[in-house]
Amino acid sequence: MCARLVDLVIGFGAGGAIVALCEPLIGAGGPVVAAGWLVPPLYEIVGSITGGTLGKRVFGLRIASARDPVSAPSAGALTARALTMLPLMAIWFVNLLVMVTDRVAGRAIHDAIAGTVVCRTSATGYGVDAGYQAVGPRERAPGLAHPGVRIAARGVDLLVCAVLGSAAATAVGGAGRAAVAAALLLTGPVYELACACAGGTTLGKLLFRLRVRQVAAPGRAPLRRLAPRALVLWGLALVPCLAGVVCDLMIMWRDPSHRAAHDLGRTTVCRADATGYATVGPAPSPA
Repeated sequence: MCARLVDLVIGFGAGGAIVALCEPLIGAGGPVVAAGWLVPPLYEIVGSITGGTLGKRVFGLRIASARDPVSAPSAGALTARALTMLPLMAIWFVNLLVMVTDRVAGRAIHDAIAGTVVCRTSATGYGVDAGYQAVGPRERAPGLAHPGVRIAARGVDLLVCAVLGSAAATAVGGAGRAAVAAALLLTGPVYELACACAGGTTLGKLLFRLRVRQVAAPGRAPLRRLAPRALVLWGLALVPCLAGVVCDLMIMWRDPSHRAAHDLGRTTVCRADATGYATVGPAPSPA
């Protein structure tokens, strides 16, 4: 955290200095402000590729690959890490909570996405005693949908809901702002419940050949499971600063059966062609 604070001061200080210097010359327009916001991720990318940011160098830290802690991460992984970190600053408390609760490697969300971890410069590994046990692929139950595919399917559903919500807001636009807000807020839950009644899957899941299954029983999840699932899903989307969405995604990614918070422990998402699904236990702890 101390190293991150030093980097935040340097990155945003440099960005603010650029805006302050350019404002008297060309005015504080959109391009100048955008350039100021680009300084922190560029500072992180350049600093990481060259061996570590100034904050990490001060505290004797380095960025390593999670699966091969001896080797430096690729430039693509470091770029993904830096670009992911910037929007996560809006929900820094969630990112900090994830890092603190990760007892295996102490990785934050941007480390988990980029496949990286932060080590001491002098360490050849990291972990409980000697340092670090490389993070390998986690066992996954047969038939389960990969979290990345679930996120892609959810993205399609969000686009569909955006189109439907815009149409609904236009239709009730003459009834006042309250009616427009209600139309936008209710579009997601109504769409999810309508898809549940029509067959238990959404358009996004159909596109990626996914379906919702019960955890403890075979076959398609019944409406009594899908209805609360839909309401919790869209309720989490209303939490400010995307905190609910991020927590939901992290729970799904870490759970051995890839159950998100809105699955309520009763459902999960499988491939449509899967003939079976068996719950797996927690991933084994590193030696």
